[in-house]
Amino acid sequence: VLLGLPTPINDPLGTALVVGQDSTFGVPFENQIYWFWGDTSRMAYPLGHFWMACATSKLPDQGGLAPEVGINLNYLVDDNGFSRPVARMGVKNGPIWIDDVCVLPDEKGEDVLVCHYAHMASLAKMLDHGLALFDTHTQEFNRIKDLPMDQLKLYPGQAHPVKHSDRLYLGEVFPTSRFPATLADFTDPNTAEAWTCLEPGSTVENPRFKKTADNVLAYAWHKNAHPVDMADEWRWLNEGKIKPEQASMLPRDVETGKPIRLHRGSVNWNPYRKRWIVIAVQQAGTSNLGEVWYSEAESITGPWRWAQKIVTHDKYTFYNPVHHRFFDQDNGRIIYFEGTYASTFSGNEFPTPRYDYNQIMYRLDLGSPQLQTLQEKGHN
Repeated sequence: VLLGLPTPINDPLGTALVVGQDSTFGVPFENQIYWFWGDTSRMAYPLGHFWMACATSKLPDQGGLAPEVGINLNYLVDDNGFSRPVARMGVKNGPIWIDDVCVLPDEKGEDVLVCHYAHMASLAKMLDHGLALFDTHTQEFNRIKDLPMDQLKLYPGQAHPVKHSDRLYLGEVFPTSRFPATLADFTDPNTAEAWTCLEPGSTVENPRFKKTADNVLAYAWHKNAHPVDMADEWRWLNEGKIKPEQASMLPRDVETGKPIRLHRGSVNWNPYRKRWIVIAVQQAGTSNLGEVWYSEAESITGPWRWAQKIVTHDKYTFYNPVHHRFFDQDNGRIIYFEGTYASTFSGNEFPTPRYDYNQIMYRLDLGSPQLQTLQEKGHN
């Protein structure tokens, strides 16, 4: 830039006055990628806005840059040129975070962009939640349904929905709820099915398990049930109610055999591996939310038996990672994933200048010999 030479991206010094953003969602919609981020910082003020930022970019096969080169982001901005909120939805106080962002057909068969939202009082306290629809004319989300708190697990936080067959699968990492893949069904909790191994009438606190003939937890999809997730399995493991080999969502470290508790991530079908693959960050690892793991399974519901660490950070967090399937190359052998690189929860006293509280993208070669042990175990 100082030499006046060409740069790979249009705005190498930053776009829309943005200097930091939290947790990304990228969704192909209307022949481009719609990007959404949470809390967004600006240059002129220590704080920015807290009601979701939005930008668009071209898909790589439609004139966009290859992901290893960069992404030309076209932000929605206010009159001052700063990123503007797209999910304010009449809220005066408290952030709004969106997740479960997906494209579904409406009653006319036309694709629409819909999401789950959470209105927060603080990082840990939620005021209310519901569903919202993106208006392509105003380029903003509008509420379409309020939801009771007891239905929160049907629309998991930070989930990246995956369409498979005629269903939409959701989970913080591993799918734990699913809906018929239409707008009408997604907005009707009565159509949801929960992934559970509990006998009817039992609870996470006092579980009665369904088990297979070989004594592992027997999961199935059920309506009018509460989803079981990896936090529940971790609880049962620590309470001595299950053993590691009985779990479905606690993959074991391929090197040590110890179960891994994952926090957030995404699952996608990979044509190169011919497996469902997971990229997720570990909870309570050697760094706080900074250890990223890879796992794979033959079914979208697992079981997820083994995992291998693929990224480590030294006293730095890399939370809410997501694999962007639309960037896959070489029939899925090369994949790209990104997460929020921040010192916020790490205890690091020396944040990385110009990178802290931003998105960092990694490239992973699924043909690497370093993944061979895990891939061989997955066949056993």
